[in-house]
Amino acid sequence: MDIRYLERRADPGAAGQLLGNLIDALGTPRFESSMLSLARHAMRCTHLSAFSVSRTQPPRLLIAASDGESPSAHRIASKYINEYWSLDPANRIIATEPRVGQGATIRMQPREVEDMLYQRDCYLSARLVDRVSIVKSRAEQVVRLNFYRNRTQGRFADPDIDEISKMADILIHSVSKHDALVPSHSNEDRHRQYRDRLALAAPQLTEREAQVCAGIVRGLSSAAIASSMGLSINTVLTHRRRAYEKLGVSSLNELSHLLLR
Repeated sequence: MDIRYLERRADPGAAGQLLGNLIDALGTPRFESSMLSLARHAMRCTHLSAFSVSRTQPPRLLIAASDGESPSAHRIASKYINEYWSLDPANRIIATEPRVGQGATIRMQPREVEDMLYQRDCYLSARLVDRVSIVKSRAEQVVRLNFYRNRTQGRFADPDIDEISKMADILIHSVSKHDALVPSHSNEDRHRQYRDRLALAAPQLTEREAQVCAGIVRGLSSAAIASSMGLSINTVLTHRRRAYEKLGVSSLNELSHLLLR
């Protein structure tokens, strides 16, 4: 029998410390920022998101995080699920290639996206130039963890993808474990949360103005908001204009920053 004692003052290194922070943050609001810190250090990522999907359930957003003052990751991820999920070539591959679910990385650049609105809303708006995804099945779900780089960091190189592959199992397991620990939040729950935050932060808004703003931050189009509220698109646009004036914002990014900070 061989027993070796660990040095109490052993330095785990930056990556080890960040991984420890990630584990400590499981099931807490700190998990997203901890995952981004690890990804930023190991892969120079500036934006990440994770989703799960199964044959019987629609796609769900698990986590999203991004650099910068404007919290764009959740807004982009919500819009992606609501409007562009079926247009992503990676999702078609995952649905038709069973082996991918056993474990794979998929790299996709913006130019591979044919739909220009999808390219604009999910890549160009955040200056993202490259994406590498880890894909793996967990129970009945397929989990996809996406790492992005912006123009400043440049595109991923082969050594970067090798590094992502080495960490794939523990990262996917961490995301899945975190999802199991946090309370479930449906789209309705998230909408209610946003509306409640607006009621506290901006009591001058009418109920409909707050509902419209909550839908905007969720990534819904004006047409989708109008349909859900039983209003015309012009009425929704009027509520948005009045709400923006009352809040002192002029863009979706500013509204998201106000609501999600």
